[in-house]
Amino acid sequence: MGLSKLTVADIMSEPYTIDKNEHLSTALDLIDKHKTRRLVVAHNGELYGVLTLRNLMKTLGEKRKATVSPSSLHVSACVARNFEVVEPDRSVTSAKELLNSGMEMLVCMEDGNILGCVAPREVLQAYYDHDMIRGSASDAMIVPYPVNPKDRLVHARRLMMDRDVGRLPVLDEGELVGIITERDVANAMRALKELVPTNQQENRIRLVLVEDVMSRTVVSFNMDDPLSEVARTLLEKRFGGAPVMNNENELVGMLNRRTILNTL
Repeated sequence: MGLSKLTVADIMSEPYTIDKNEHLSTALDLIDKHKTRRLVVAHNGELYGVLTLRNLMKTLGEKRKATVSPSSLHVSACVARNFEVVEPDRSVTSAKELLNSGMEMLVCMEDGNILGCVAPREVLQAYYDHDMIRGSASDAMIVPYPVNPKDRLVHARRLMMDRDVGRLPVLDEGELVGIITERDVANAMRALKELVPTNQQENRIRLVLVEDVMSRTVVSFNMDDPLSEVARTLLEKRFGGAPVMNNENELVGMLNRRTILNTL
């Protein structure tokens, strides 16, 4: 079947759902279990919104919630509304345009029932399977916002939110030494809130450094790498994004599944 005939029903993934009254700790467990960054939020059988790692990271780091455990905060406290309900027969090309317009997720519904969901990964997989990805890594890269291993975790979190990115490259004297993601930040904040006494949490969180939670094994791409191969690697390894380097092994950009979709 050609790409032009593919529909949302052909590519949608299983909807991982959670009730709006569940606790954030349960949401984080589900996100880790299913290796996803989004959950569909429902209540009494009706769609309520979507929950993203970005919103979880934001909520867990808010000062007014600094001493509140994730097991006491409800999902409803950080639900996102930037999603679109689509029909099963919506075309994949139309789904791509909706995601490129800024929608976090597409929720497929029919007769009031949640059938599945579509995020950048599902659409990118469809375009890759149909050999529709052209260009090189440099075509999909965006400005990188590097941090230092000795920077505080709260600084990395703020930078992610201010720049609307889900991962930051970590540089030490110009050398790429790691990467930190919104998942790393959310899990670190959860651990601190659950393990550290309430009256010490705010101070302890400010002592955590980027190097304490970053991943030291980093997959990166050269700016001249074929974009189709970049997409294949991201899809196979289930990475959301990665740094882009030049021929001198210097960091020149970042890319992710959504920035690749924006080139298609």
